Parts: sequence; structure tokens; C-alpha cells
Amino acid sequence: MHKLLIHISEKLYEFVLQFYPKRYRREFEGEMKYVFSETLKDAYAHHGEPGLFSVWVRTTFDTIESLFIQHIEEQRGGVDMNTKITKSIVRVAAVTGAILLIPIIGMQVSSEWNWNLFDFIVMGALVFGTGSLIELARHKVKSEHRRSVIIAIIVLACLYVWAELAVGIFTNLGS
Repeated sequence: MHKLLIHISEKLYEFVLQFYPKRYRREFEGEMKYVFSETLKDAYAHHGEPGLFSVWVRTTFDTIESLFIQHIEEQRGGVDMNTKITKSIVRVAAVTGAILLIPIIGMQVSSEWNWNLFDFIVMGALVFGTGSLIELARHKVKSEHRRSVIIAIIVLACLYVWAELAVGIFTNLGS
């Protein structure tokens, strides 16, 4: 059974690679397929089917980030866009999109989850802003202790704003 799962995963990944620009595929497709295949086999050997799932979760986020960057680079005529800042922005945007899928799915399964466009815009701005500040702290603050404290403050501030908007703890914003 595991060989079938690995084979299906490899074929699916091969399909996903077709979304990369041709120039990029010519240069890296063989190596990408090989690394993915070996990662799958190793994950299955150590963790079984949950290991395959874990590889797919990581690969999905990495692929979304990489696809954005490679297509931006292609549009800019091959200018190298693989900077830390560009990768960070794409990563934050991908995570923001993934988090916003939660209420979209929630609205499909429950009538109690009722978001409008404004809710998505506000939450998207909150999550993207929080992620951007965390990335900025990760890149600019040298001391690991200070960086951890700053990131904790950013996360707590985000949670406070979210709770305030949702139910209004100290204000009537959520009312």
C-alpha cells in the first residue's frame, strides 16, 4: 500500500511542477522530483502515513511560496527575486490565505459562521500585519531573547485586537 501512496504522491507532485515557468522547470524539475521522492520514502519509513501527510503539508506551503516567487521573477525578466524579504512576504501572504480558508470552510458547514467581505478584509489585514511584524522582528532583532519577547508581544497584541473585534472586551467594537 505504501508504494502506491508514494507513487500517487510522486505523480501528483509531477503534475504540480507543471505550474512553474518553463525556464525554471528545465533547470530544476529533475532535482525537485528526486528530492520530493526521497523525502516521501524517508518520511514513510520513519513515520508511516502521517509522515507522508506531513511532507505534503510542508510541500504545499513551500510550493505556493516558490510558485509566486518564480512567476514574479519570470515577469520581471529573470531578475533575481529570491531575497529574504520577498520570500517572507510571500510566506506571510500564503499563511494569511490559508488562515482565511478556515472561515470560508466554516461558512459552508455552519449557518452560525457568517462573515461578510469587510470581516475578511479586516482579518486578512490583521493576520498579514501580524505576520509581517513577526517576519520583521525575525530579520532585524539579533538577540534571540529580545526577538522572542517582541514576537510574543506582537502575538498577544494580535490576539487582543482579534478578541476586541470579535466580542469587545474593553470596548464595544465587537458588540
